Amino acid sequence: MTKTEIYSIHEFKKIQHDEFVFFTCSSFEERAFCIPKSLDVNQIKKSFIFSTNATPKIKENATYIVNLLGSNAELRQIVKNDPFSYIQKFNEAINEVIQEQHKILYIDITTFNHEMLLILLKIIDKKRENFDQIRFLYIGAKEYSVGDSNENKWLSKGCKDIRSVLGYPGFLIPKKPTCLMILVGFEHERASALINAMEPDMIIIGHGKAENNHVFSHQHIEPMRYFEKIHKSLFSSRPNLQGFDFLVNDIESTMEIIKDKIQETQEYDHIIVPLNTKTSTLAIGLFALRNQNVQVCYAEPEVYNNVNYSAPGDVIVSYNLC
Repeated sequence: MTKTEIYSIHEFKKIQHDEFVFFTCSSFEERAFCIPKSLDVNQIKKSFIFSTNATPKIKENATYIVNLLGSNAELRQIVKNDPFSYIQKFNEAINEVIQEQHKILYIDITTFNHEMLLILLKIIDKKRENFDQIRFLYIGAKEYSVGDSNENKWLSKGCKDIRSVLGYPGFLIPKKPTCLMILVGFEHERASALINAMEPDMIIIGHGKAENNHVFSHQHIEPMRYFEKIHKSLFSSRPNLQGFDFLVNDIESTMEIIKDKIQETQEYDHIIVPLNTKTSTLAIGLFALRNQNVQVCYAEPEVYNNVNYSAPGDVIVSYNLC
């Protein structure tokens, strides 16, 4: 993977020199529109918009994105919380792209959920030799849980199900104790439910580094510091707990920190759960694809904050897989 590249949303069109295929996902979030709006539609050979019909808003937004992207845009329905549906639909789309011999693929990862993104990454990684360039794009939020005070901010609640992500089973040894690594954000309730359900022998908690030059918006800094204190308070009574900081917008350095923490605890089986940005989820996925003794799990929430989940930022982060 090449070095991280960061662009303002207004200058992003300048990098679109070649024709490409575009993947994105509909959502209840306004952020689902930002990257599609920033693209030069004349350069897009084909677009695939993946969407569930989970809410009327998601369905409505999917139609809007299709219209934004023009006549070569196709809507592909996926079933909510059905990983086999994700595999089928992502495989069909990738195979079409390969069959039509398109060589450049842009993927807006902003509003895929963590499980969808990991499964899509697995499929693309297996077929990457068919592409000259695979570019992952992400637009950060200006603010999460918009307008709420730090103590009232929330993105999701509860933990309905915990499952191994298809394609990331890990080679776990039953006799070994279990180490659970969670990259957390603003979802302390979900993290607590996850830990209580799994009862690991050791816990490693990763927090995003709350510094101006390491976050997508300065408005994240105080909430990040608040939730780090919450996490430390919640988990302080537990034995065998470690913590670390990572850069939420830097995949390479996040992968290195994960690698170091796993090497330090080799006597454990490792399970990693992403609960932070999609960029850190990409880091987890890429690490696990190259270290197959690690299992990656998805914690399915009970409910999302559909009303004021986020406000879009104005910075696009880009990563090249090849």
